[in-house]
Amino acid sequence: MITMHKSVFLFVAISLVLASCRTKLDSLAIEDSVEHRDIEEKIELPDEVMLQVFSDLSVKDILQAGQVCKRWQILSEDPALWRALRLSIHGDYPASEATKEQAIKHMLRVHVNTLSNPNTIIQLVYKYRLYEQHSFRAYQDLLIRELKIYNTGMIDDYATQGNQEAINQKVYRLIYGKHGYKKNLKAAVTLNDFLVLQGNQEAITRKIEGLIYSKDGYKSNLKTAASFNEVLVKQGNEDAFFRKIEGLAEGKYGYEKDPIAAVHFNEQLVQQNNERAILQKIKGLAKGKYGYQIDPTAAIAFNEVLVQQGNEEAISRKIDGLAEGKYGYEKDPIAAASFNDTLVKQGNQEAIERQLEGFAHTWYGYKRNSAGARVLIDILAEQGNQEAIRKKNEGLIKGKYGYEYNPEAAVAFNEKLVQQGNEDAILTKIEGLANGTYGYKRDPVAAAVFNEYLVEQGNQKAVERKLAVLTKGMFKFKPNATQLKGWIENEASKKKRWACYLKSQGLKYGILGFQKDRNAATEYILENYIPY
Repeated sequence: MITMHKSVFLFVAISLVLASCRTKLDSLAIEDSVEHRDIEEKIELPDEVMLQVFSDLSVKDILQAGQVCKRWQILSEDPALWRALRLSIHGDYPASEATKEQAIKHMLRVHVNTLSNPNTIIQLVYKYRLYEQHSFRAYQDLLIRELKIYNTGMIDDYATQGNQEAINQKVYRLIYGKHGYKKNLKAAVTLNDFLVLQGNQEAITRKIEGLIYSKDGYKSNLKTAASFNEVLVKQGNEDAFFRKIEGLAEGKYGYEKDPIAAVHFNEQLVQQNNERAILQKIKGLAKGKYGYQIDPTAAIAFNEVLVQQGNEEAISRKIDGLAEGKYGYEKDPIAAASFNDTLVKQGNQEAIERQLEGFAHTWYGYKRNSAGARVLIDILAEQGNQEAIRKKNEGLIKGKYGYEYNPEAAVAFNEKLVQQGNEDAILTKIEGLANGTYGYKRDPVAAAVFNEYLVEQGNQKAVERKLAVLTKGMFKFKPNATQLKGWIENEASKKKRWACYLKSQGLKYGILGFQKDRNAATEYILENYIPY
C-alpha cells in the first residue's frame, strides 16, 4: 500500500528533477544522464501512482518530465493522464478528444488570451493552427454579430486571432470609416486579401467585384480579376467555376467572350454531375444562355433522362416546368399536378410537401384545397416537419389552410412542442408571451421567467437570448448593464465556462457592464485557464 507521505515525496522528487531539467534541456541529452537513470531506478512506484502524481503537474512540467527517462516519457503519453488533466486545466474540448496535443493547444490559447502584441499573437495562432476547432468562437461571433458590440480593441484582437467574422467587420469599417475606425482603403485591401487566402467567400467576392468595378479599395483591373478567378478555379472554388462560365459566355469579369469555351467548361462540370452546371445547361438550352444555342427540345430531353434516373432536382424542374412553362416545357398545370400525384402515391416525401404547398397556395398546377392542405399539414406536423408545424400554428392563429381560428388550440399545440424541446416552439412561446402573439396573452414577465428556467437548464439558446436582452434590449425589455454584469459574475462563480469566458472579455475590453482592467483580466484568464 502506497502511503500519502510517499506520494508527496515523489511529487517533490519529480519537482526537483524538473527544476534541474529547466537549466539543462537546451544543452543536455537528459535521458542519457546518469543522475536521471538513478532516479528512475530509485522511484519504482506503480504506474497508477506515478500517473496520479503527474496529473498534479502543469502541462509544461509533464512535457519536461517526459524527457527525463524512457519510463517517464511513456507515462507522459498515457491517454488516461490527459483525460484527467483536461479537468484540472478546464480543457474546453470533449473528453473523447482529451489528448496531449489538445492540452498543449488549450494552454497556448490561454497564453494568447493574455497577449497584446499582435505580431506575437499572429505567429502563435497560425504556427499552431489555434484557430481550428475554437471553443468559444460562437461567443466571439455572438458579441460581434448578434450583440453588435462595436469595441475596436476587441475587433482588432479577434481579427488578429483569425476570427473571420471580426476580419470581415474590420474590413467593412476600414472601407467606410465606421464604428471607431478611420477610413483606410489600403489597410482594408490588405486585410481582405488575408481573408481571401483563408478561402472566405465574402472576401473573394469583394476582391473580384473590387477589381471589376473599382470599389472597396481595389482599383479596376479586369485582367487581374480574370487571373485571380482562374487561380480559384484551379483550387476547385465552385463560385469561380460559374463566374468563368458567365464571363466566357458574355465577356464579363475580365474574360474575352468565347461562348464555345463556356459551353465546353460547363459540359465538363455536367459530366461530374455538378447540379449547378446541370441547371445551367438546361436553362442555357431553354433560353439560349451561358453560351448554349437555344434548343428547348434538347433541354427537355436532357432533363427527362435525369428524371428517369430518379434525380430529385430534375423531377422538381419537370413539375415547375409543366406548371409554369419553364425549362423548355410547354405550360400544362394539369400534367404537373398529375405527375406529382403519381409520386405522392409512391410515398415521395418531397412530392407530398409539394402537394401541400399546391393545396395551400395553388402552386404546381393544383387548385386550392383547404381541407386537403389541413390533412397533409397534420400528417407532416406529426412527423416533425418544421414547415408543416409552422403552417399549423399559423393556420390556428389566423384561420388559414383549412383550420378554424383557434388561438387556444395554437397555444396547446405549441406547448406540446415546447415539452419536446423544439427550439422553434420555445422561441414562439417567448415571443408570444413577450409581444402577445401566436395565441399567447402578453406577459413579458412570464416570458423572462420561462427563459430563465431554460438558462438554469443549460439551454445555450436561452443564454444567448438573455445576453441579447440585457445587452441591447429585446421583447419589450430595456438593456441593463448592471444586471448583465451581475449575472455573468454569478454564473462564472459557478464555473460555467461560457460565463468565465465572457467575464474575461468584459474585463479585457470594458464591455458587458465591466470596467476595463487588463491586469485583472490576465490574472483571471490564467487562474481559470480561459482560452482566447
